[in-house]
Amino acid sequence: MTTAIRQTDDQVKEAMSGEKIELCQKCKNQYILIWLKQGEDYNDFGFRHCPFCGLVTEEFCLPAIE
Repeated sequence: MTTAIRQTDDQVKEAMSGEKIELCQKCKNQYILIWLKQGEDYNDFGFRHCPFCGLVTEEFCLPAIE
């Protein structure tokens, strides 16, 4: 179990390197999002939002084709 904890700790340290602190303009919470592993069927549809209040902060999705 100690080895598993050390491996997890190393993953967290590696994931946090270079991460920036996000500040929500609505609820003023400050947070760091760390994505350790992307699932095979993951799709976020290009939206970024505050995990606390849900405010959409960025949209990376392409506009709909008409």
